[in-house]
Amino acid sequence: MQKTKTHLKNLNSTFLNHVNKKPKESNCIVIDGMSASGKTTLVTEIAKVFKFHPIYELTNNKDDLTNILLEKMYRRNEVAEGVCQLHFLLNRFNKYKKNNEILPNKIKVFDRSIFADRLFAYVNLIAQPSVFRYYEKLWLDKIHELIYSVGLPKLYIILRVDWSTFKKRIFKRNRKMEIENFAKNKDYFYFLVLIYEKYLVQICQTYAIPYVIIDAKKSLNEKIKEIKKIFAQHKINY
Repeated sequence: MQKTKTHLKNLNSTFLNHVNKKPKESNCIVIDGMSASGKTTLVTEIAKVFKFHPIYELTNNKDDLTNILLEKMYRRNEVAEGVCQLHFLLNRFNKYKKNNEILPNKIKVFDRSIFADRLFAYVNLIAQPSVFRYYEKLWLDKIHELIYSVGLPKLYIILRVDWSTFKKRIFKRNRKMEIENFAKNKDYFYFLVLIYEKYLVQICQTYAIPYVIIDAKKSLNEKIKEIKKIFAQHKINY
């Protein structure tokens, strides 16, 4: 537990401080949580039920570059780790910015955001401090642009998942690169499960983003019922 607190302190030490300028709000919601927590399924269901526009982290596994980088990263290729984190950051930010620009009046529901990207970079690049410093500067630049030019999410939904549920779902969805390299990445996955929710909560509190936590083990119907109440509380119309 003490080690987790230390890591959180290190992670939060360079969060962007608000300047004397009002943050902008974008017309979007973010669904976030560990891999296999059910983000993509929930994004799809929310889009269907509430008629929102879904934006997915991966598009039908057709992003060859992303898949290549992920596979090399799971094999712990140091060069791929850095390139993968930069690729995810820039690709996700550009997707967020583009969709907010072309669909300003439509509520978008995003599968993850660049806020979580820094946690993955921290864990993957901890042995490459110079690469992480370069990454972190770029991340802060993009966060500044997101806050003051593109806009913060109007709601952040965090899916809570424990280790046993994560492990069960990872093997159930059976993605080859995750299963073949699971033993090699077990400690990496375990640490992320341990710290992910705490990190996102502190992100939301730091940047004053409204957030809620939903148990990933609930059924899809239970989640949607809970989200309807949450939308009412936060005055999100649909």
